[in-house]
Amino acid sequence: MPFGWSEIILTLVVVVVIIGPKEIPNLLKQLGSFSKSIKKVSREFKKSLNELAEEGDLKELKNSLSDINSIKKDLDPSKQINKEIKSIKDSAKIFENEIENINPINKENTQNKEEQEDEANLIENINPINKENTQNKDDKKNE
Repeated sequence: MPFGWSEIILTLVVVVVIIGPKEIPNLLKQLGSFSKSIKKVSREFKKSLNELAEEGDLKELKNSLSDINSIKKDLDPSKQINKEIKSIKDSAKIFENEIENINPINKENTQNKEEQEDEANLIENINPINKENTQNKDDKKNE
């Protein structure tokens, strides 16, 4: 409901009658300082609302950045490649240990074969001596 000119003039007449013409300048000063303080409060309120909105935007931006970083980490193939390389290295170490375990067995088998061959050679060497001794005994019996 807007004010008309007649209502404004009536209000001014009432103010002049109640306050008096001497106090009107003081009243205008007080009204001016009151309007300044109201403007200041409204500016601060707008500023705080803008700051809150910016903080909300910053929070959204931070959340978006953290989401992007997590997606980036998930899409980063180097971690998966490093895991695969590590598993391959572990498998290679296991095979290497298996081969090292097999090598002593082969060495033992080779040594056993060499010992068996040596024993066989000894037996062969002993057998001709036994044959000679047996023939000598047979020859002596025949005489």
